[in-house]
Amino acid sequence: MKEELKIVTPCNFEHVRLIGAVINRICRESSMKDMDVCNSELAVVEACTNVVKHAHKDKLLEKLCVEIFIESDRIEFHVYDKGPGFDLNKKILHNEGHDLLSESSRGIFIIKSVMDEVYYDLSPGGNIMRMIKYRVAEDKSN
Repeated sequence: MKEELKIVTPCNFEHVRLIGAVINRICRESSMKDMDVCNSELAVVEACTNVVKHAHKDKLLEKLCVEIFIESDRIEFHVYDKGPGFDLNKKILHNEGHDLLSESSRGIFIIKSVMDEVYYDLSPGGNIMRMIKYRVAEDKSN
């Protein structure tokens, strides 16, 4: 059974925190491992932060939109933007040599590091960062 949820908020950092809390709750209720819950929340927050900071920085009326698709074996997160977009592979290569202690330019690196699959689809109507985390239930028997 596939469940779908959609979150649409004003595009600002205050709502990024709210989206993070919702992602955390959804993942916990889906019986994901604690580390996978934290990593999924981190990745979605990073992607949303990039939308606010880069893609929609001059587009005050744009919305922050996240869709969540819950399936038996995975949770997929889609974060939408209407910015100019970028080449995910080039961004990853650029960030490989970047100072990991720096406070900026690590978002894509972090997302790729903590999610099982990451894609960035460019289209004239808007771009989509698709992030997949496979579900492995936490063993609570200990």
